[in-house]
Amino acid sequence: MRVGVRNRQTLVPLYELFTAPASQLLGRWFESEILKATLATDAVIGALTSPHQAGSAYVLLHHVMGEAAGKQGVWAYVEGGMGAVSTAIAAAAQEAGAELLTDATVRRILHTEGRVTGVTMEVS
Repeated sequence: MRVGVRNRQTLVPLYELFTAPASQLLGRWFESEILKATLATDAVIGALTSPHQAGSAYVLLHHVMGEAAGKQGVWAYVEGGMGAVSTAIAAAAQEAGAELLTDATVRRILHTEGRVTGVTMEVS
């Protein structure tokens, strides 16, 4: 507690960065509404949130300070969209011998010693 009180000049802004809405921090540092709106996009992309919601300042920091392929502030996208990730996982599972069923009802998950060994499906 004493360390926190002694270092509050540093800890309070750090705490705010992780918990505050992005609009609060952007409003403190910038005057231009156009610039704040532009920067606020990094606070909401992929987060299903608003720049006025608590915690969005961290999302902004994460997106601006993060990196992809060793380049800071760069975004990376999956070629073919996020559905391509599911398709790749399914292909790898099938290659390993899995049989994939969709729109099927599971009756029971079979397991031995904490490992899943199979699935019993409802017969249609």
